[in-house]
Amino acid sequence: MSTPKIIRFKLTNGDTFGIFLDNLNKYPDTFLSKLVTNEGIFHSRTDFDGDCFVLDEHSQIFDSILQFYRYGILELPDRFDSVKQDIIDKYLLPVELVSNQLSSEKIPFYITVHDCQIFGKESGVLTTTGPPVNTISELMECPFSIMSDVYIKTHYMNVVNYLSTKGYIVELWSGHEHATVMMKKMK
Repeated sequence: MSTPKIIRFKLTNGDTFGIFLDNLNKYPDTFLSKLVTNEGIFHSRTDFDGDCFVLDEHSQIFDSILQFYRYGILELPDRFDSVKQDIIDKYLLPVELVSNQLSSEKIPFYITVHDCQIFGKESGVLTTTGPPVNTISELMECPFSIMSDVYIKTHYMNVVNYLSTKGYIVELWSGHEHATVMMKKMK
């Protein structure tokens, strides 16, 4: 069995997100699906490593967009209600499927935990997350030192273990040069 392909996006504020290509392909006429399908024609992976598509979007909006690709429900934070139609239009989301109502089923919340290396120092000392640390309530209560709302001063495994005690489960583990762990929690 082959490993599902993960498509990575980096926002201009530095936040990174990932989604399985199969989820994007559910809606082939949408902006993100077309962006990935037509890579090199209109847009390419332009971050430093060439591994991510770079987009200028608010983290909470982009997280909601990816949740739409996963579950078919667009649930934006209330503060973005006034621009909801603009977001639907921008991402070419199928209007007939966009719903502001949550189903009775629980929806998973995803977190990616990244081992990072900064300024040439050894990895394993700092950890980042997507969405950002300061937006994850469980991490705001963690026993680790949080630096500038972006970095957690501990080994990424400590963060994974801590989140597992808060109800998160490991969904995907990538042990490349800099480890990335995708975790989810049903909300």
